Amino acid sequence: MLDGTYRMWWCGGVAGDHILYAEADSLDGPWHARGSTVPGSWNDVFQPTGNPADFDGAHVCDPSVVRVDGTYYMYYGGYPDLSLTGETTRIGVAQSDDGLTWTRLNNGQPIISPARDWTVLPNPYGAGQPSVTHVNGMFHLIFTDTTGLGGNQGNGAGQYVMRSVDPLFQLGVEELGAAGFAPYSAATHTAFSLAEAFSVDWQYVDTLDAFAVAIVGGGATLRVLLFDQALQPLDFSTVLLGGSWTEGPAIVSRPDRHAVASPECGRLPLDLIRSVQVSGSGPDGWDLA
Repeated sequence: MLDGTYRMWWCGGVAGDHILYAEADSLDGPWHARGSTVPGSWNDVFQPTGNPADFDGAHVCDPSVVRVDGTYYMYYGGYPDLSLTGETTRIGVAQSDDGLTWTRLNNGQPIISPARDWTVLPNPYGAGQPSVTHVNGMFHLIFTDTTGLGGNQGNGAGQYVMRSVDPLFQLGVEELGAAGFAPYSAATHTAFSLAEAFSVDWQYVDTLDAFAVAIVGGGATLRVLLFDQALQPLDFSTVLLGGSWTEGPAIVSRPDRHAVASPECGRLPLDLIRSVQVSGSGPDGWDLA
C-alpha cells in the first residue's frame, strides 16, 4: 500500500503464521518495523486467538488491507487448530485506526465459509486468500473457495466475487454470476468463477474504469488480466514473470486499493510483490521479492 510511505502486511515468520507488518520509503527497501531503522525488522500485528474453538485459533494468513473513510479493514484467512484433521479455512475481517492495532469484527466469527462440505472434496482448503478493493462505495472481495460449484472440481481452483456496502458482508451482499451481479443466494453461491486460479490479487484502475487482476496461470507465469466494471473480460493480458509457482502476488495500490496514478499520460505503473522460495519448505524457506 502506497500510503505516504510503502506499507506491507503479509503472513509468515512465525510457525502457524501470524500477520506481520513493515514499511519502506522505496519498494526496494530497506523494509523495517514501525519506529525502527533495522533492515528486515517487522511488527507482529495480528495473531491467532489461541482458542481451537475459534475459526482463526491457530493460523491467520493472506491479509488484504484497504482504508475507507479513515478506517483500515483487513480481510484474512483463518484456521482453528493445526493438530486437527478435517478442518478448513474461513475468511474473517478486522479493523484498525492505524493499520497496526487490529480488532476482530463480526464478533470474531468468519464472514465467508466454504460453500460445500470440504471433507468429501479433493481439495479441503476451504474459503480463503481474499483480496479487496473499494469501488463506488462498495467493498469488492475476490477469494478462493476450493469447494465452489464453479471452480475446477479436480483441484478446487476458482475465484469468486462478492460486493457490499457492509465491510462485514452481512447486509446487502451481491455476488457475481454469469449474467452479472445479483443479490446473494445460498442456492447459487459460488456458481460462477471469474478465473480458474488460486490466490489472486486485484485493484481498480480508474483511468481504465477496469479491474486489474494479478494471477499465476498456466505454466506458472505471472499475468495481469483486465475486466470492465461489470467484470467482463477485456482484450488484454500481459505476462510479467515466469518461473515456478509460489503463493499469490500482491499489486501495489493506493489505500482504497485503486491503482497508483502515473504522471505520464497513457502509462500505468504496475508494481507487484510475490513470494519466492529460497530453500526448504519451512517458515525460513521463503522470501518476498
